[in-house]
Formats: sequence, C-alpha cells, structure tokens
Amino acid sequence: PLGIGPALQHALGVGIAAGAVAAVTGLALLVNKQRELIDQQAKMAQRLHTTYLSLANLGRAGELAGVGLEQIEVGARQLDINLGKALQGTNAQSDAFKRLGLNAREVSALPLDERISKINAALKENISSTERSAVAADVFGARGASMILSLDPETIAEAARQVKIFGLNLSEVD
Repeated sequence: PLGIGPALQHALGVGIAAGAVAAVTGLALLVNKQRELIDQQAKMAQRLHTTYLSLANLGRAGELAGVGLEQIEVGARQLDINLGKALQGTNAQSDAFKRLGLNAREVSALPLDERISKINAALKENISSTERSAVAADVFGARGASMILSLDPETIAEAARQVKIFGLNLSEVD
C-alpha cells in the first residue's frame, strides 16, 4: 500500500515494533527509578520525624537555594537533637530558643519545613545579624547552620508552591 515491497514493509514493521518495545522498557525503568527515589525520601522523612510532603518542600527549597538534601538532612538531624536538649533544659539550646522567642515544644510538633521556616524567621526578626550564625549553630549545629539559614521562609513557601504545581505533593499513603 505504501508503494514499497513486502520485505521492506516487514522490516519497517519490525523496526517500529522494536522501537515501541524499547520505549516501553525505557519508560518502565524511569518509573521504577522514580518510585525508588520517592521511597528513599519517604524513609528519610520518617527518620527526620516529618512528612514526605515536608521533605519534598525542603528538597525543592534546597534546589532553589543551592543546598543539597544531604546538607538539609544533617541540619535537620542536629535540629532534632538540639530541640530535645532545649526541652530538657540544656543551657545553650534552651537559651537559643528563648532568644528566638520560640517554644521548643511547639516548634518540635511542626513538620520539618515549617520548623525550619519558623526558626529562620525568628532568627531574622529577633537576633542581630552579628549574632545570627552563633544562635543558628546552637539550633542547627555548627555544620548545618549556614546551609539551613539559606532556606528562608520565602524560599520554602515558593518551593511548596512549586511542589504543588508540579504534582509532587504526595501523601504518606500515595
């Protein structure tokens, strides 16, 4: 029907079929890889006592601010430890939260992205720029403080908006 011989028609058919199989195989690999990444982030969210959505927001905020998810994880782990110390009344951490004007118990109940946003907003509002890094180190740890400080509330809010737009706002059930 195309004005070509049966042998060429057969070869074209085989080529198209092979291309379709390759495309489906490639798509399946891509989907499996994405599911693995989602599973890894869900497990990380559990380790950090937060939700998948919160971690997705922070991951995107990190991309916007030039901070890797590994660096966010380091700061978040130290924040978790230091919140515990503040709740137990350890001087440096308790004093840091008092200076921020934040209740450590209330902050610890928030999802991680909101926790970081609230702390960073309080750092900006209540702590002078010359002391900000030192107080941030008492909250996020010396290694994580400078990176976590770059995740300001506006960046986190924009990241959350983008996560929603891109359809990456999965629930724990999803």
